[in-house]
Amino acid sequence: NNQAIEPETSLVDPPARLYAAFTYDSLQDGVRWTALWLREGVVVCAPDTKPWDGGTGGYGYTECEPADGWVPGTYEIQMFWGETWKVSTRFIVEASSTATPEPSSPPSPSPSP
Repeated sequence: NNQAIEPETSLVDPPARLYAAFTYDSLQDGVRWTALWLREGVVVCAPDTKPWDGGTGGYGYTECEPADGWVPGTYEIQMFWGETWKVSTRFIVEASSTATPEPSSPPSPSPSP
Protein backbone atom coordinates (compact mmCIF):
# COMPACT_ATOMS: atom_id res chain seq x y z
CA ASN A 1 0.00 0.00 0.00
CA ASN A 2 3.13 2.27 -0.16
CA GLN A 3 2.52 3.78 3.30
CA ALA A 4 5.49 4.41 5.58
CA ILE A 5 5.88 2.09 8.55
CA GLU A 6 7.73 3.58 11.52
CA PRO A 7 9.22 6.53 9.59
CA GLU A 8 12.51 7.91 10.92
CA THR A 9 14.36 11.21 10.48
CA SER A 10 17.60 10.07 12.14
CA LEU A 11 19.23 6.73 11.30
CA VAL A 12 22.25 4.78 12.57
CA ASP A 13 23.46 1.92 10.35
CA PRO A 14 20.56 2.11 7.87
CA PRO A 15 19.93 -0.80 5.49
CA ALA A 16 21.58 -0.58 2.05
CA ARG A 17 18.33 0.58 0.39
CA LEU A 18 16.00 3.19 1.86
CA TYR A 19 12.47 4.05 0.77
CA ALA A 20 10.67 7.37 1.10
CA ALA A 21 6.86 7.28 1.04
CA PHE A 22 4.69 10.20 0.00
CA THR A 23 1.03 11.06 -0.56
CA TYR A 24 -0.30 12.69 -3.70
CA ASP A 25 -3.53 14.13 -4.99
CA SER A 26 -4.76 15.46 -8.36
CA LEU A 27 -1.94 13.99 -10.45
CA GLN A 28 -2.37 12.94 -14.05
CA ASP A 29 -0.90 9.77 -15.48
CA GLY A 30 1.93 10.53 -17.90
CA VAL A 31 3.30 13.58 -16.00
CA ARG A 32 7.05 13.13 -15.46
CA TRP A 33 8.01 12.98 -11.80
CA THR A 34 11.49 13.02 -10.33
CA ALA A 35 12.95 12.28 -6.90
CA LEU A 36 16.46 13.53 -6.12
CA TRP A 37 18.33 12.03 -3.17
CA LEU A 38 21.15 14.31 -2.01
CA ARG A 39 23.78 14.27 0.73
CA GLU A 40 24.77 17.80 1.67
CA GLY A 41 23.78 19.03 -1.80
CA VAL A 42 25.40 16.23 -3.85
CA VAL A 43 23.26 13.62 -5.66
CA VAL A 44 23.87 10.15 -4.13
CA CYS A 45 21.60 8.06 -6.38
CA ALA A 46 20.72 8.40 -10.04
CA PRO A 47 17.56 10.53 -10.21
CA ASP A 48 14.40 8.45 -9.94
CA THR A 49 12.47 9.93 -12.89
CA LYS A 50 9.70 8.43 -14.99
CA PRO A 51 6.20 9.10 -16.28
CA TRP A 52 3.62 8.95 -13.49
CA ASP A 53 1.36 5.88 -13.67
CA GLY A 54 -0.17 5.77 -10.17
CA GLY A 55 -3.54 7.42 -10.83
CA THR A 56 -4.82 10.70 -9.42
CA GLY A 57 -4.38 10.17 -5.68
CA GLY A 58 -2.94 7.87 -3.06
CA TYR A 59 0.49 6.84 -1.81
CA GLY A 60 3.76 6.44 -3.69
CA TYR A 61 7.42 5.85 -2.89
CA THR A 62 10.93 6.42 -4.13
CA GLU A 63 14.02 4.40 -3.23
CA CYS A 64 17.78 4.89 -3.06
CA GLU A 65 20.79 2.63 -2.55
CA PRO A 66 23.99 4.70 -2.79
CA ALA A 67 26.98 2.95 -4.37
CA ASP A 68 29.19 4.08 -1.44
CA GLY A 69 26.62 3.23 1.23
CA TRP A 70 25.03 5.67 3.64
CA VAL A 71 27.85 7.99 4.71
CA PRO A 72 27.06 9.97 7.89
CA GLY A 73 25.60 13.39 7.11
CA THR A 74 22.42 15.28 6.28
CA TYR A 75 20.36 14.00 3.36
CA GLU A 76 17.51 15.59 1.44
CA ILE A 77 14.93 14.14 -0.94
CA GLN A 78 13.49 16.62 -3.43
CA MET A 79 10.33 15.79 -5.40
CA PHE A 80 9.40 17.39 -8.72
CA TRP A 81 6.32 17.08 -10.95
CA GLY A 82 7.56 17.96 -14.41
CA GLU A 83 10.17 20.65 -13.74
CA THR A 84 8.27 22.12 -10.78
CA TRP A 85 9.59 21.48 -7.27
CA LYS A 86 6.80 20.20 -5.00
CA VAL A 87 8.22 19.04 -1.69
CA SER A 88 11.44 18.17 0.15
CA THR A 89 12.26 16.28 3.31
CA ARG A 90 15.49 15.78 5.24
CA PHE A 91 16.96 13.02 7.36
CA ILE A 92 20.26 12.40 9.12
CA VAL A 93 22.52 9.37 8.97
CA GLU A 94 24.59 9.24 12.14
CA ALA A 95 27.96 7.56 12.61
CA SER A 96 27.76 4.00 13.86
CA SER A 97 28.26 3.54 17.58
CA THR A 98 29.89 0.17 16.87
CA ALA A 99 32.72 1.58 14.76
CA THR A 100 36.12 0.03 15.54
CA PRO A 101 38.32 2.63 17.24
CA GLU A 102 41.64 3.49 15.62
CA PRO A 103 44.71 2.42 17.64
CA SER A 104 46.26 5.33 19.49
CA SER A 105 49.84 4.27 18.72
CA PRO A 106 51.43 1.74 16.37
CA PRO A 107 52.36 -1.63 17.89
CA SER A 108 55.92 -2.01 19.16
CA PRO A 109 58.21 -4.21 17.07
CA SER A 110 59.03 -7.60 18.59
CA PRO A 111 62.66 -8.43 19.21
CA SER A 112 64.14 -10.90 16.71
CA PRO A 113 65.42 -14.23 18.10
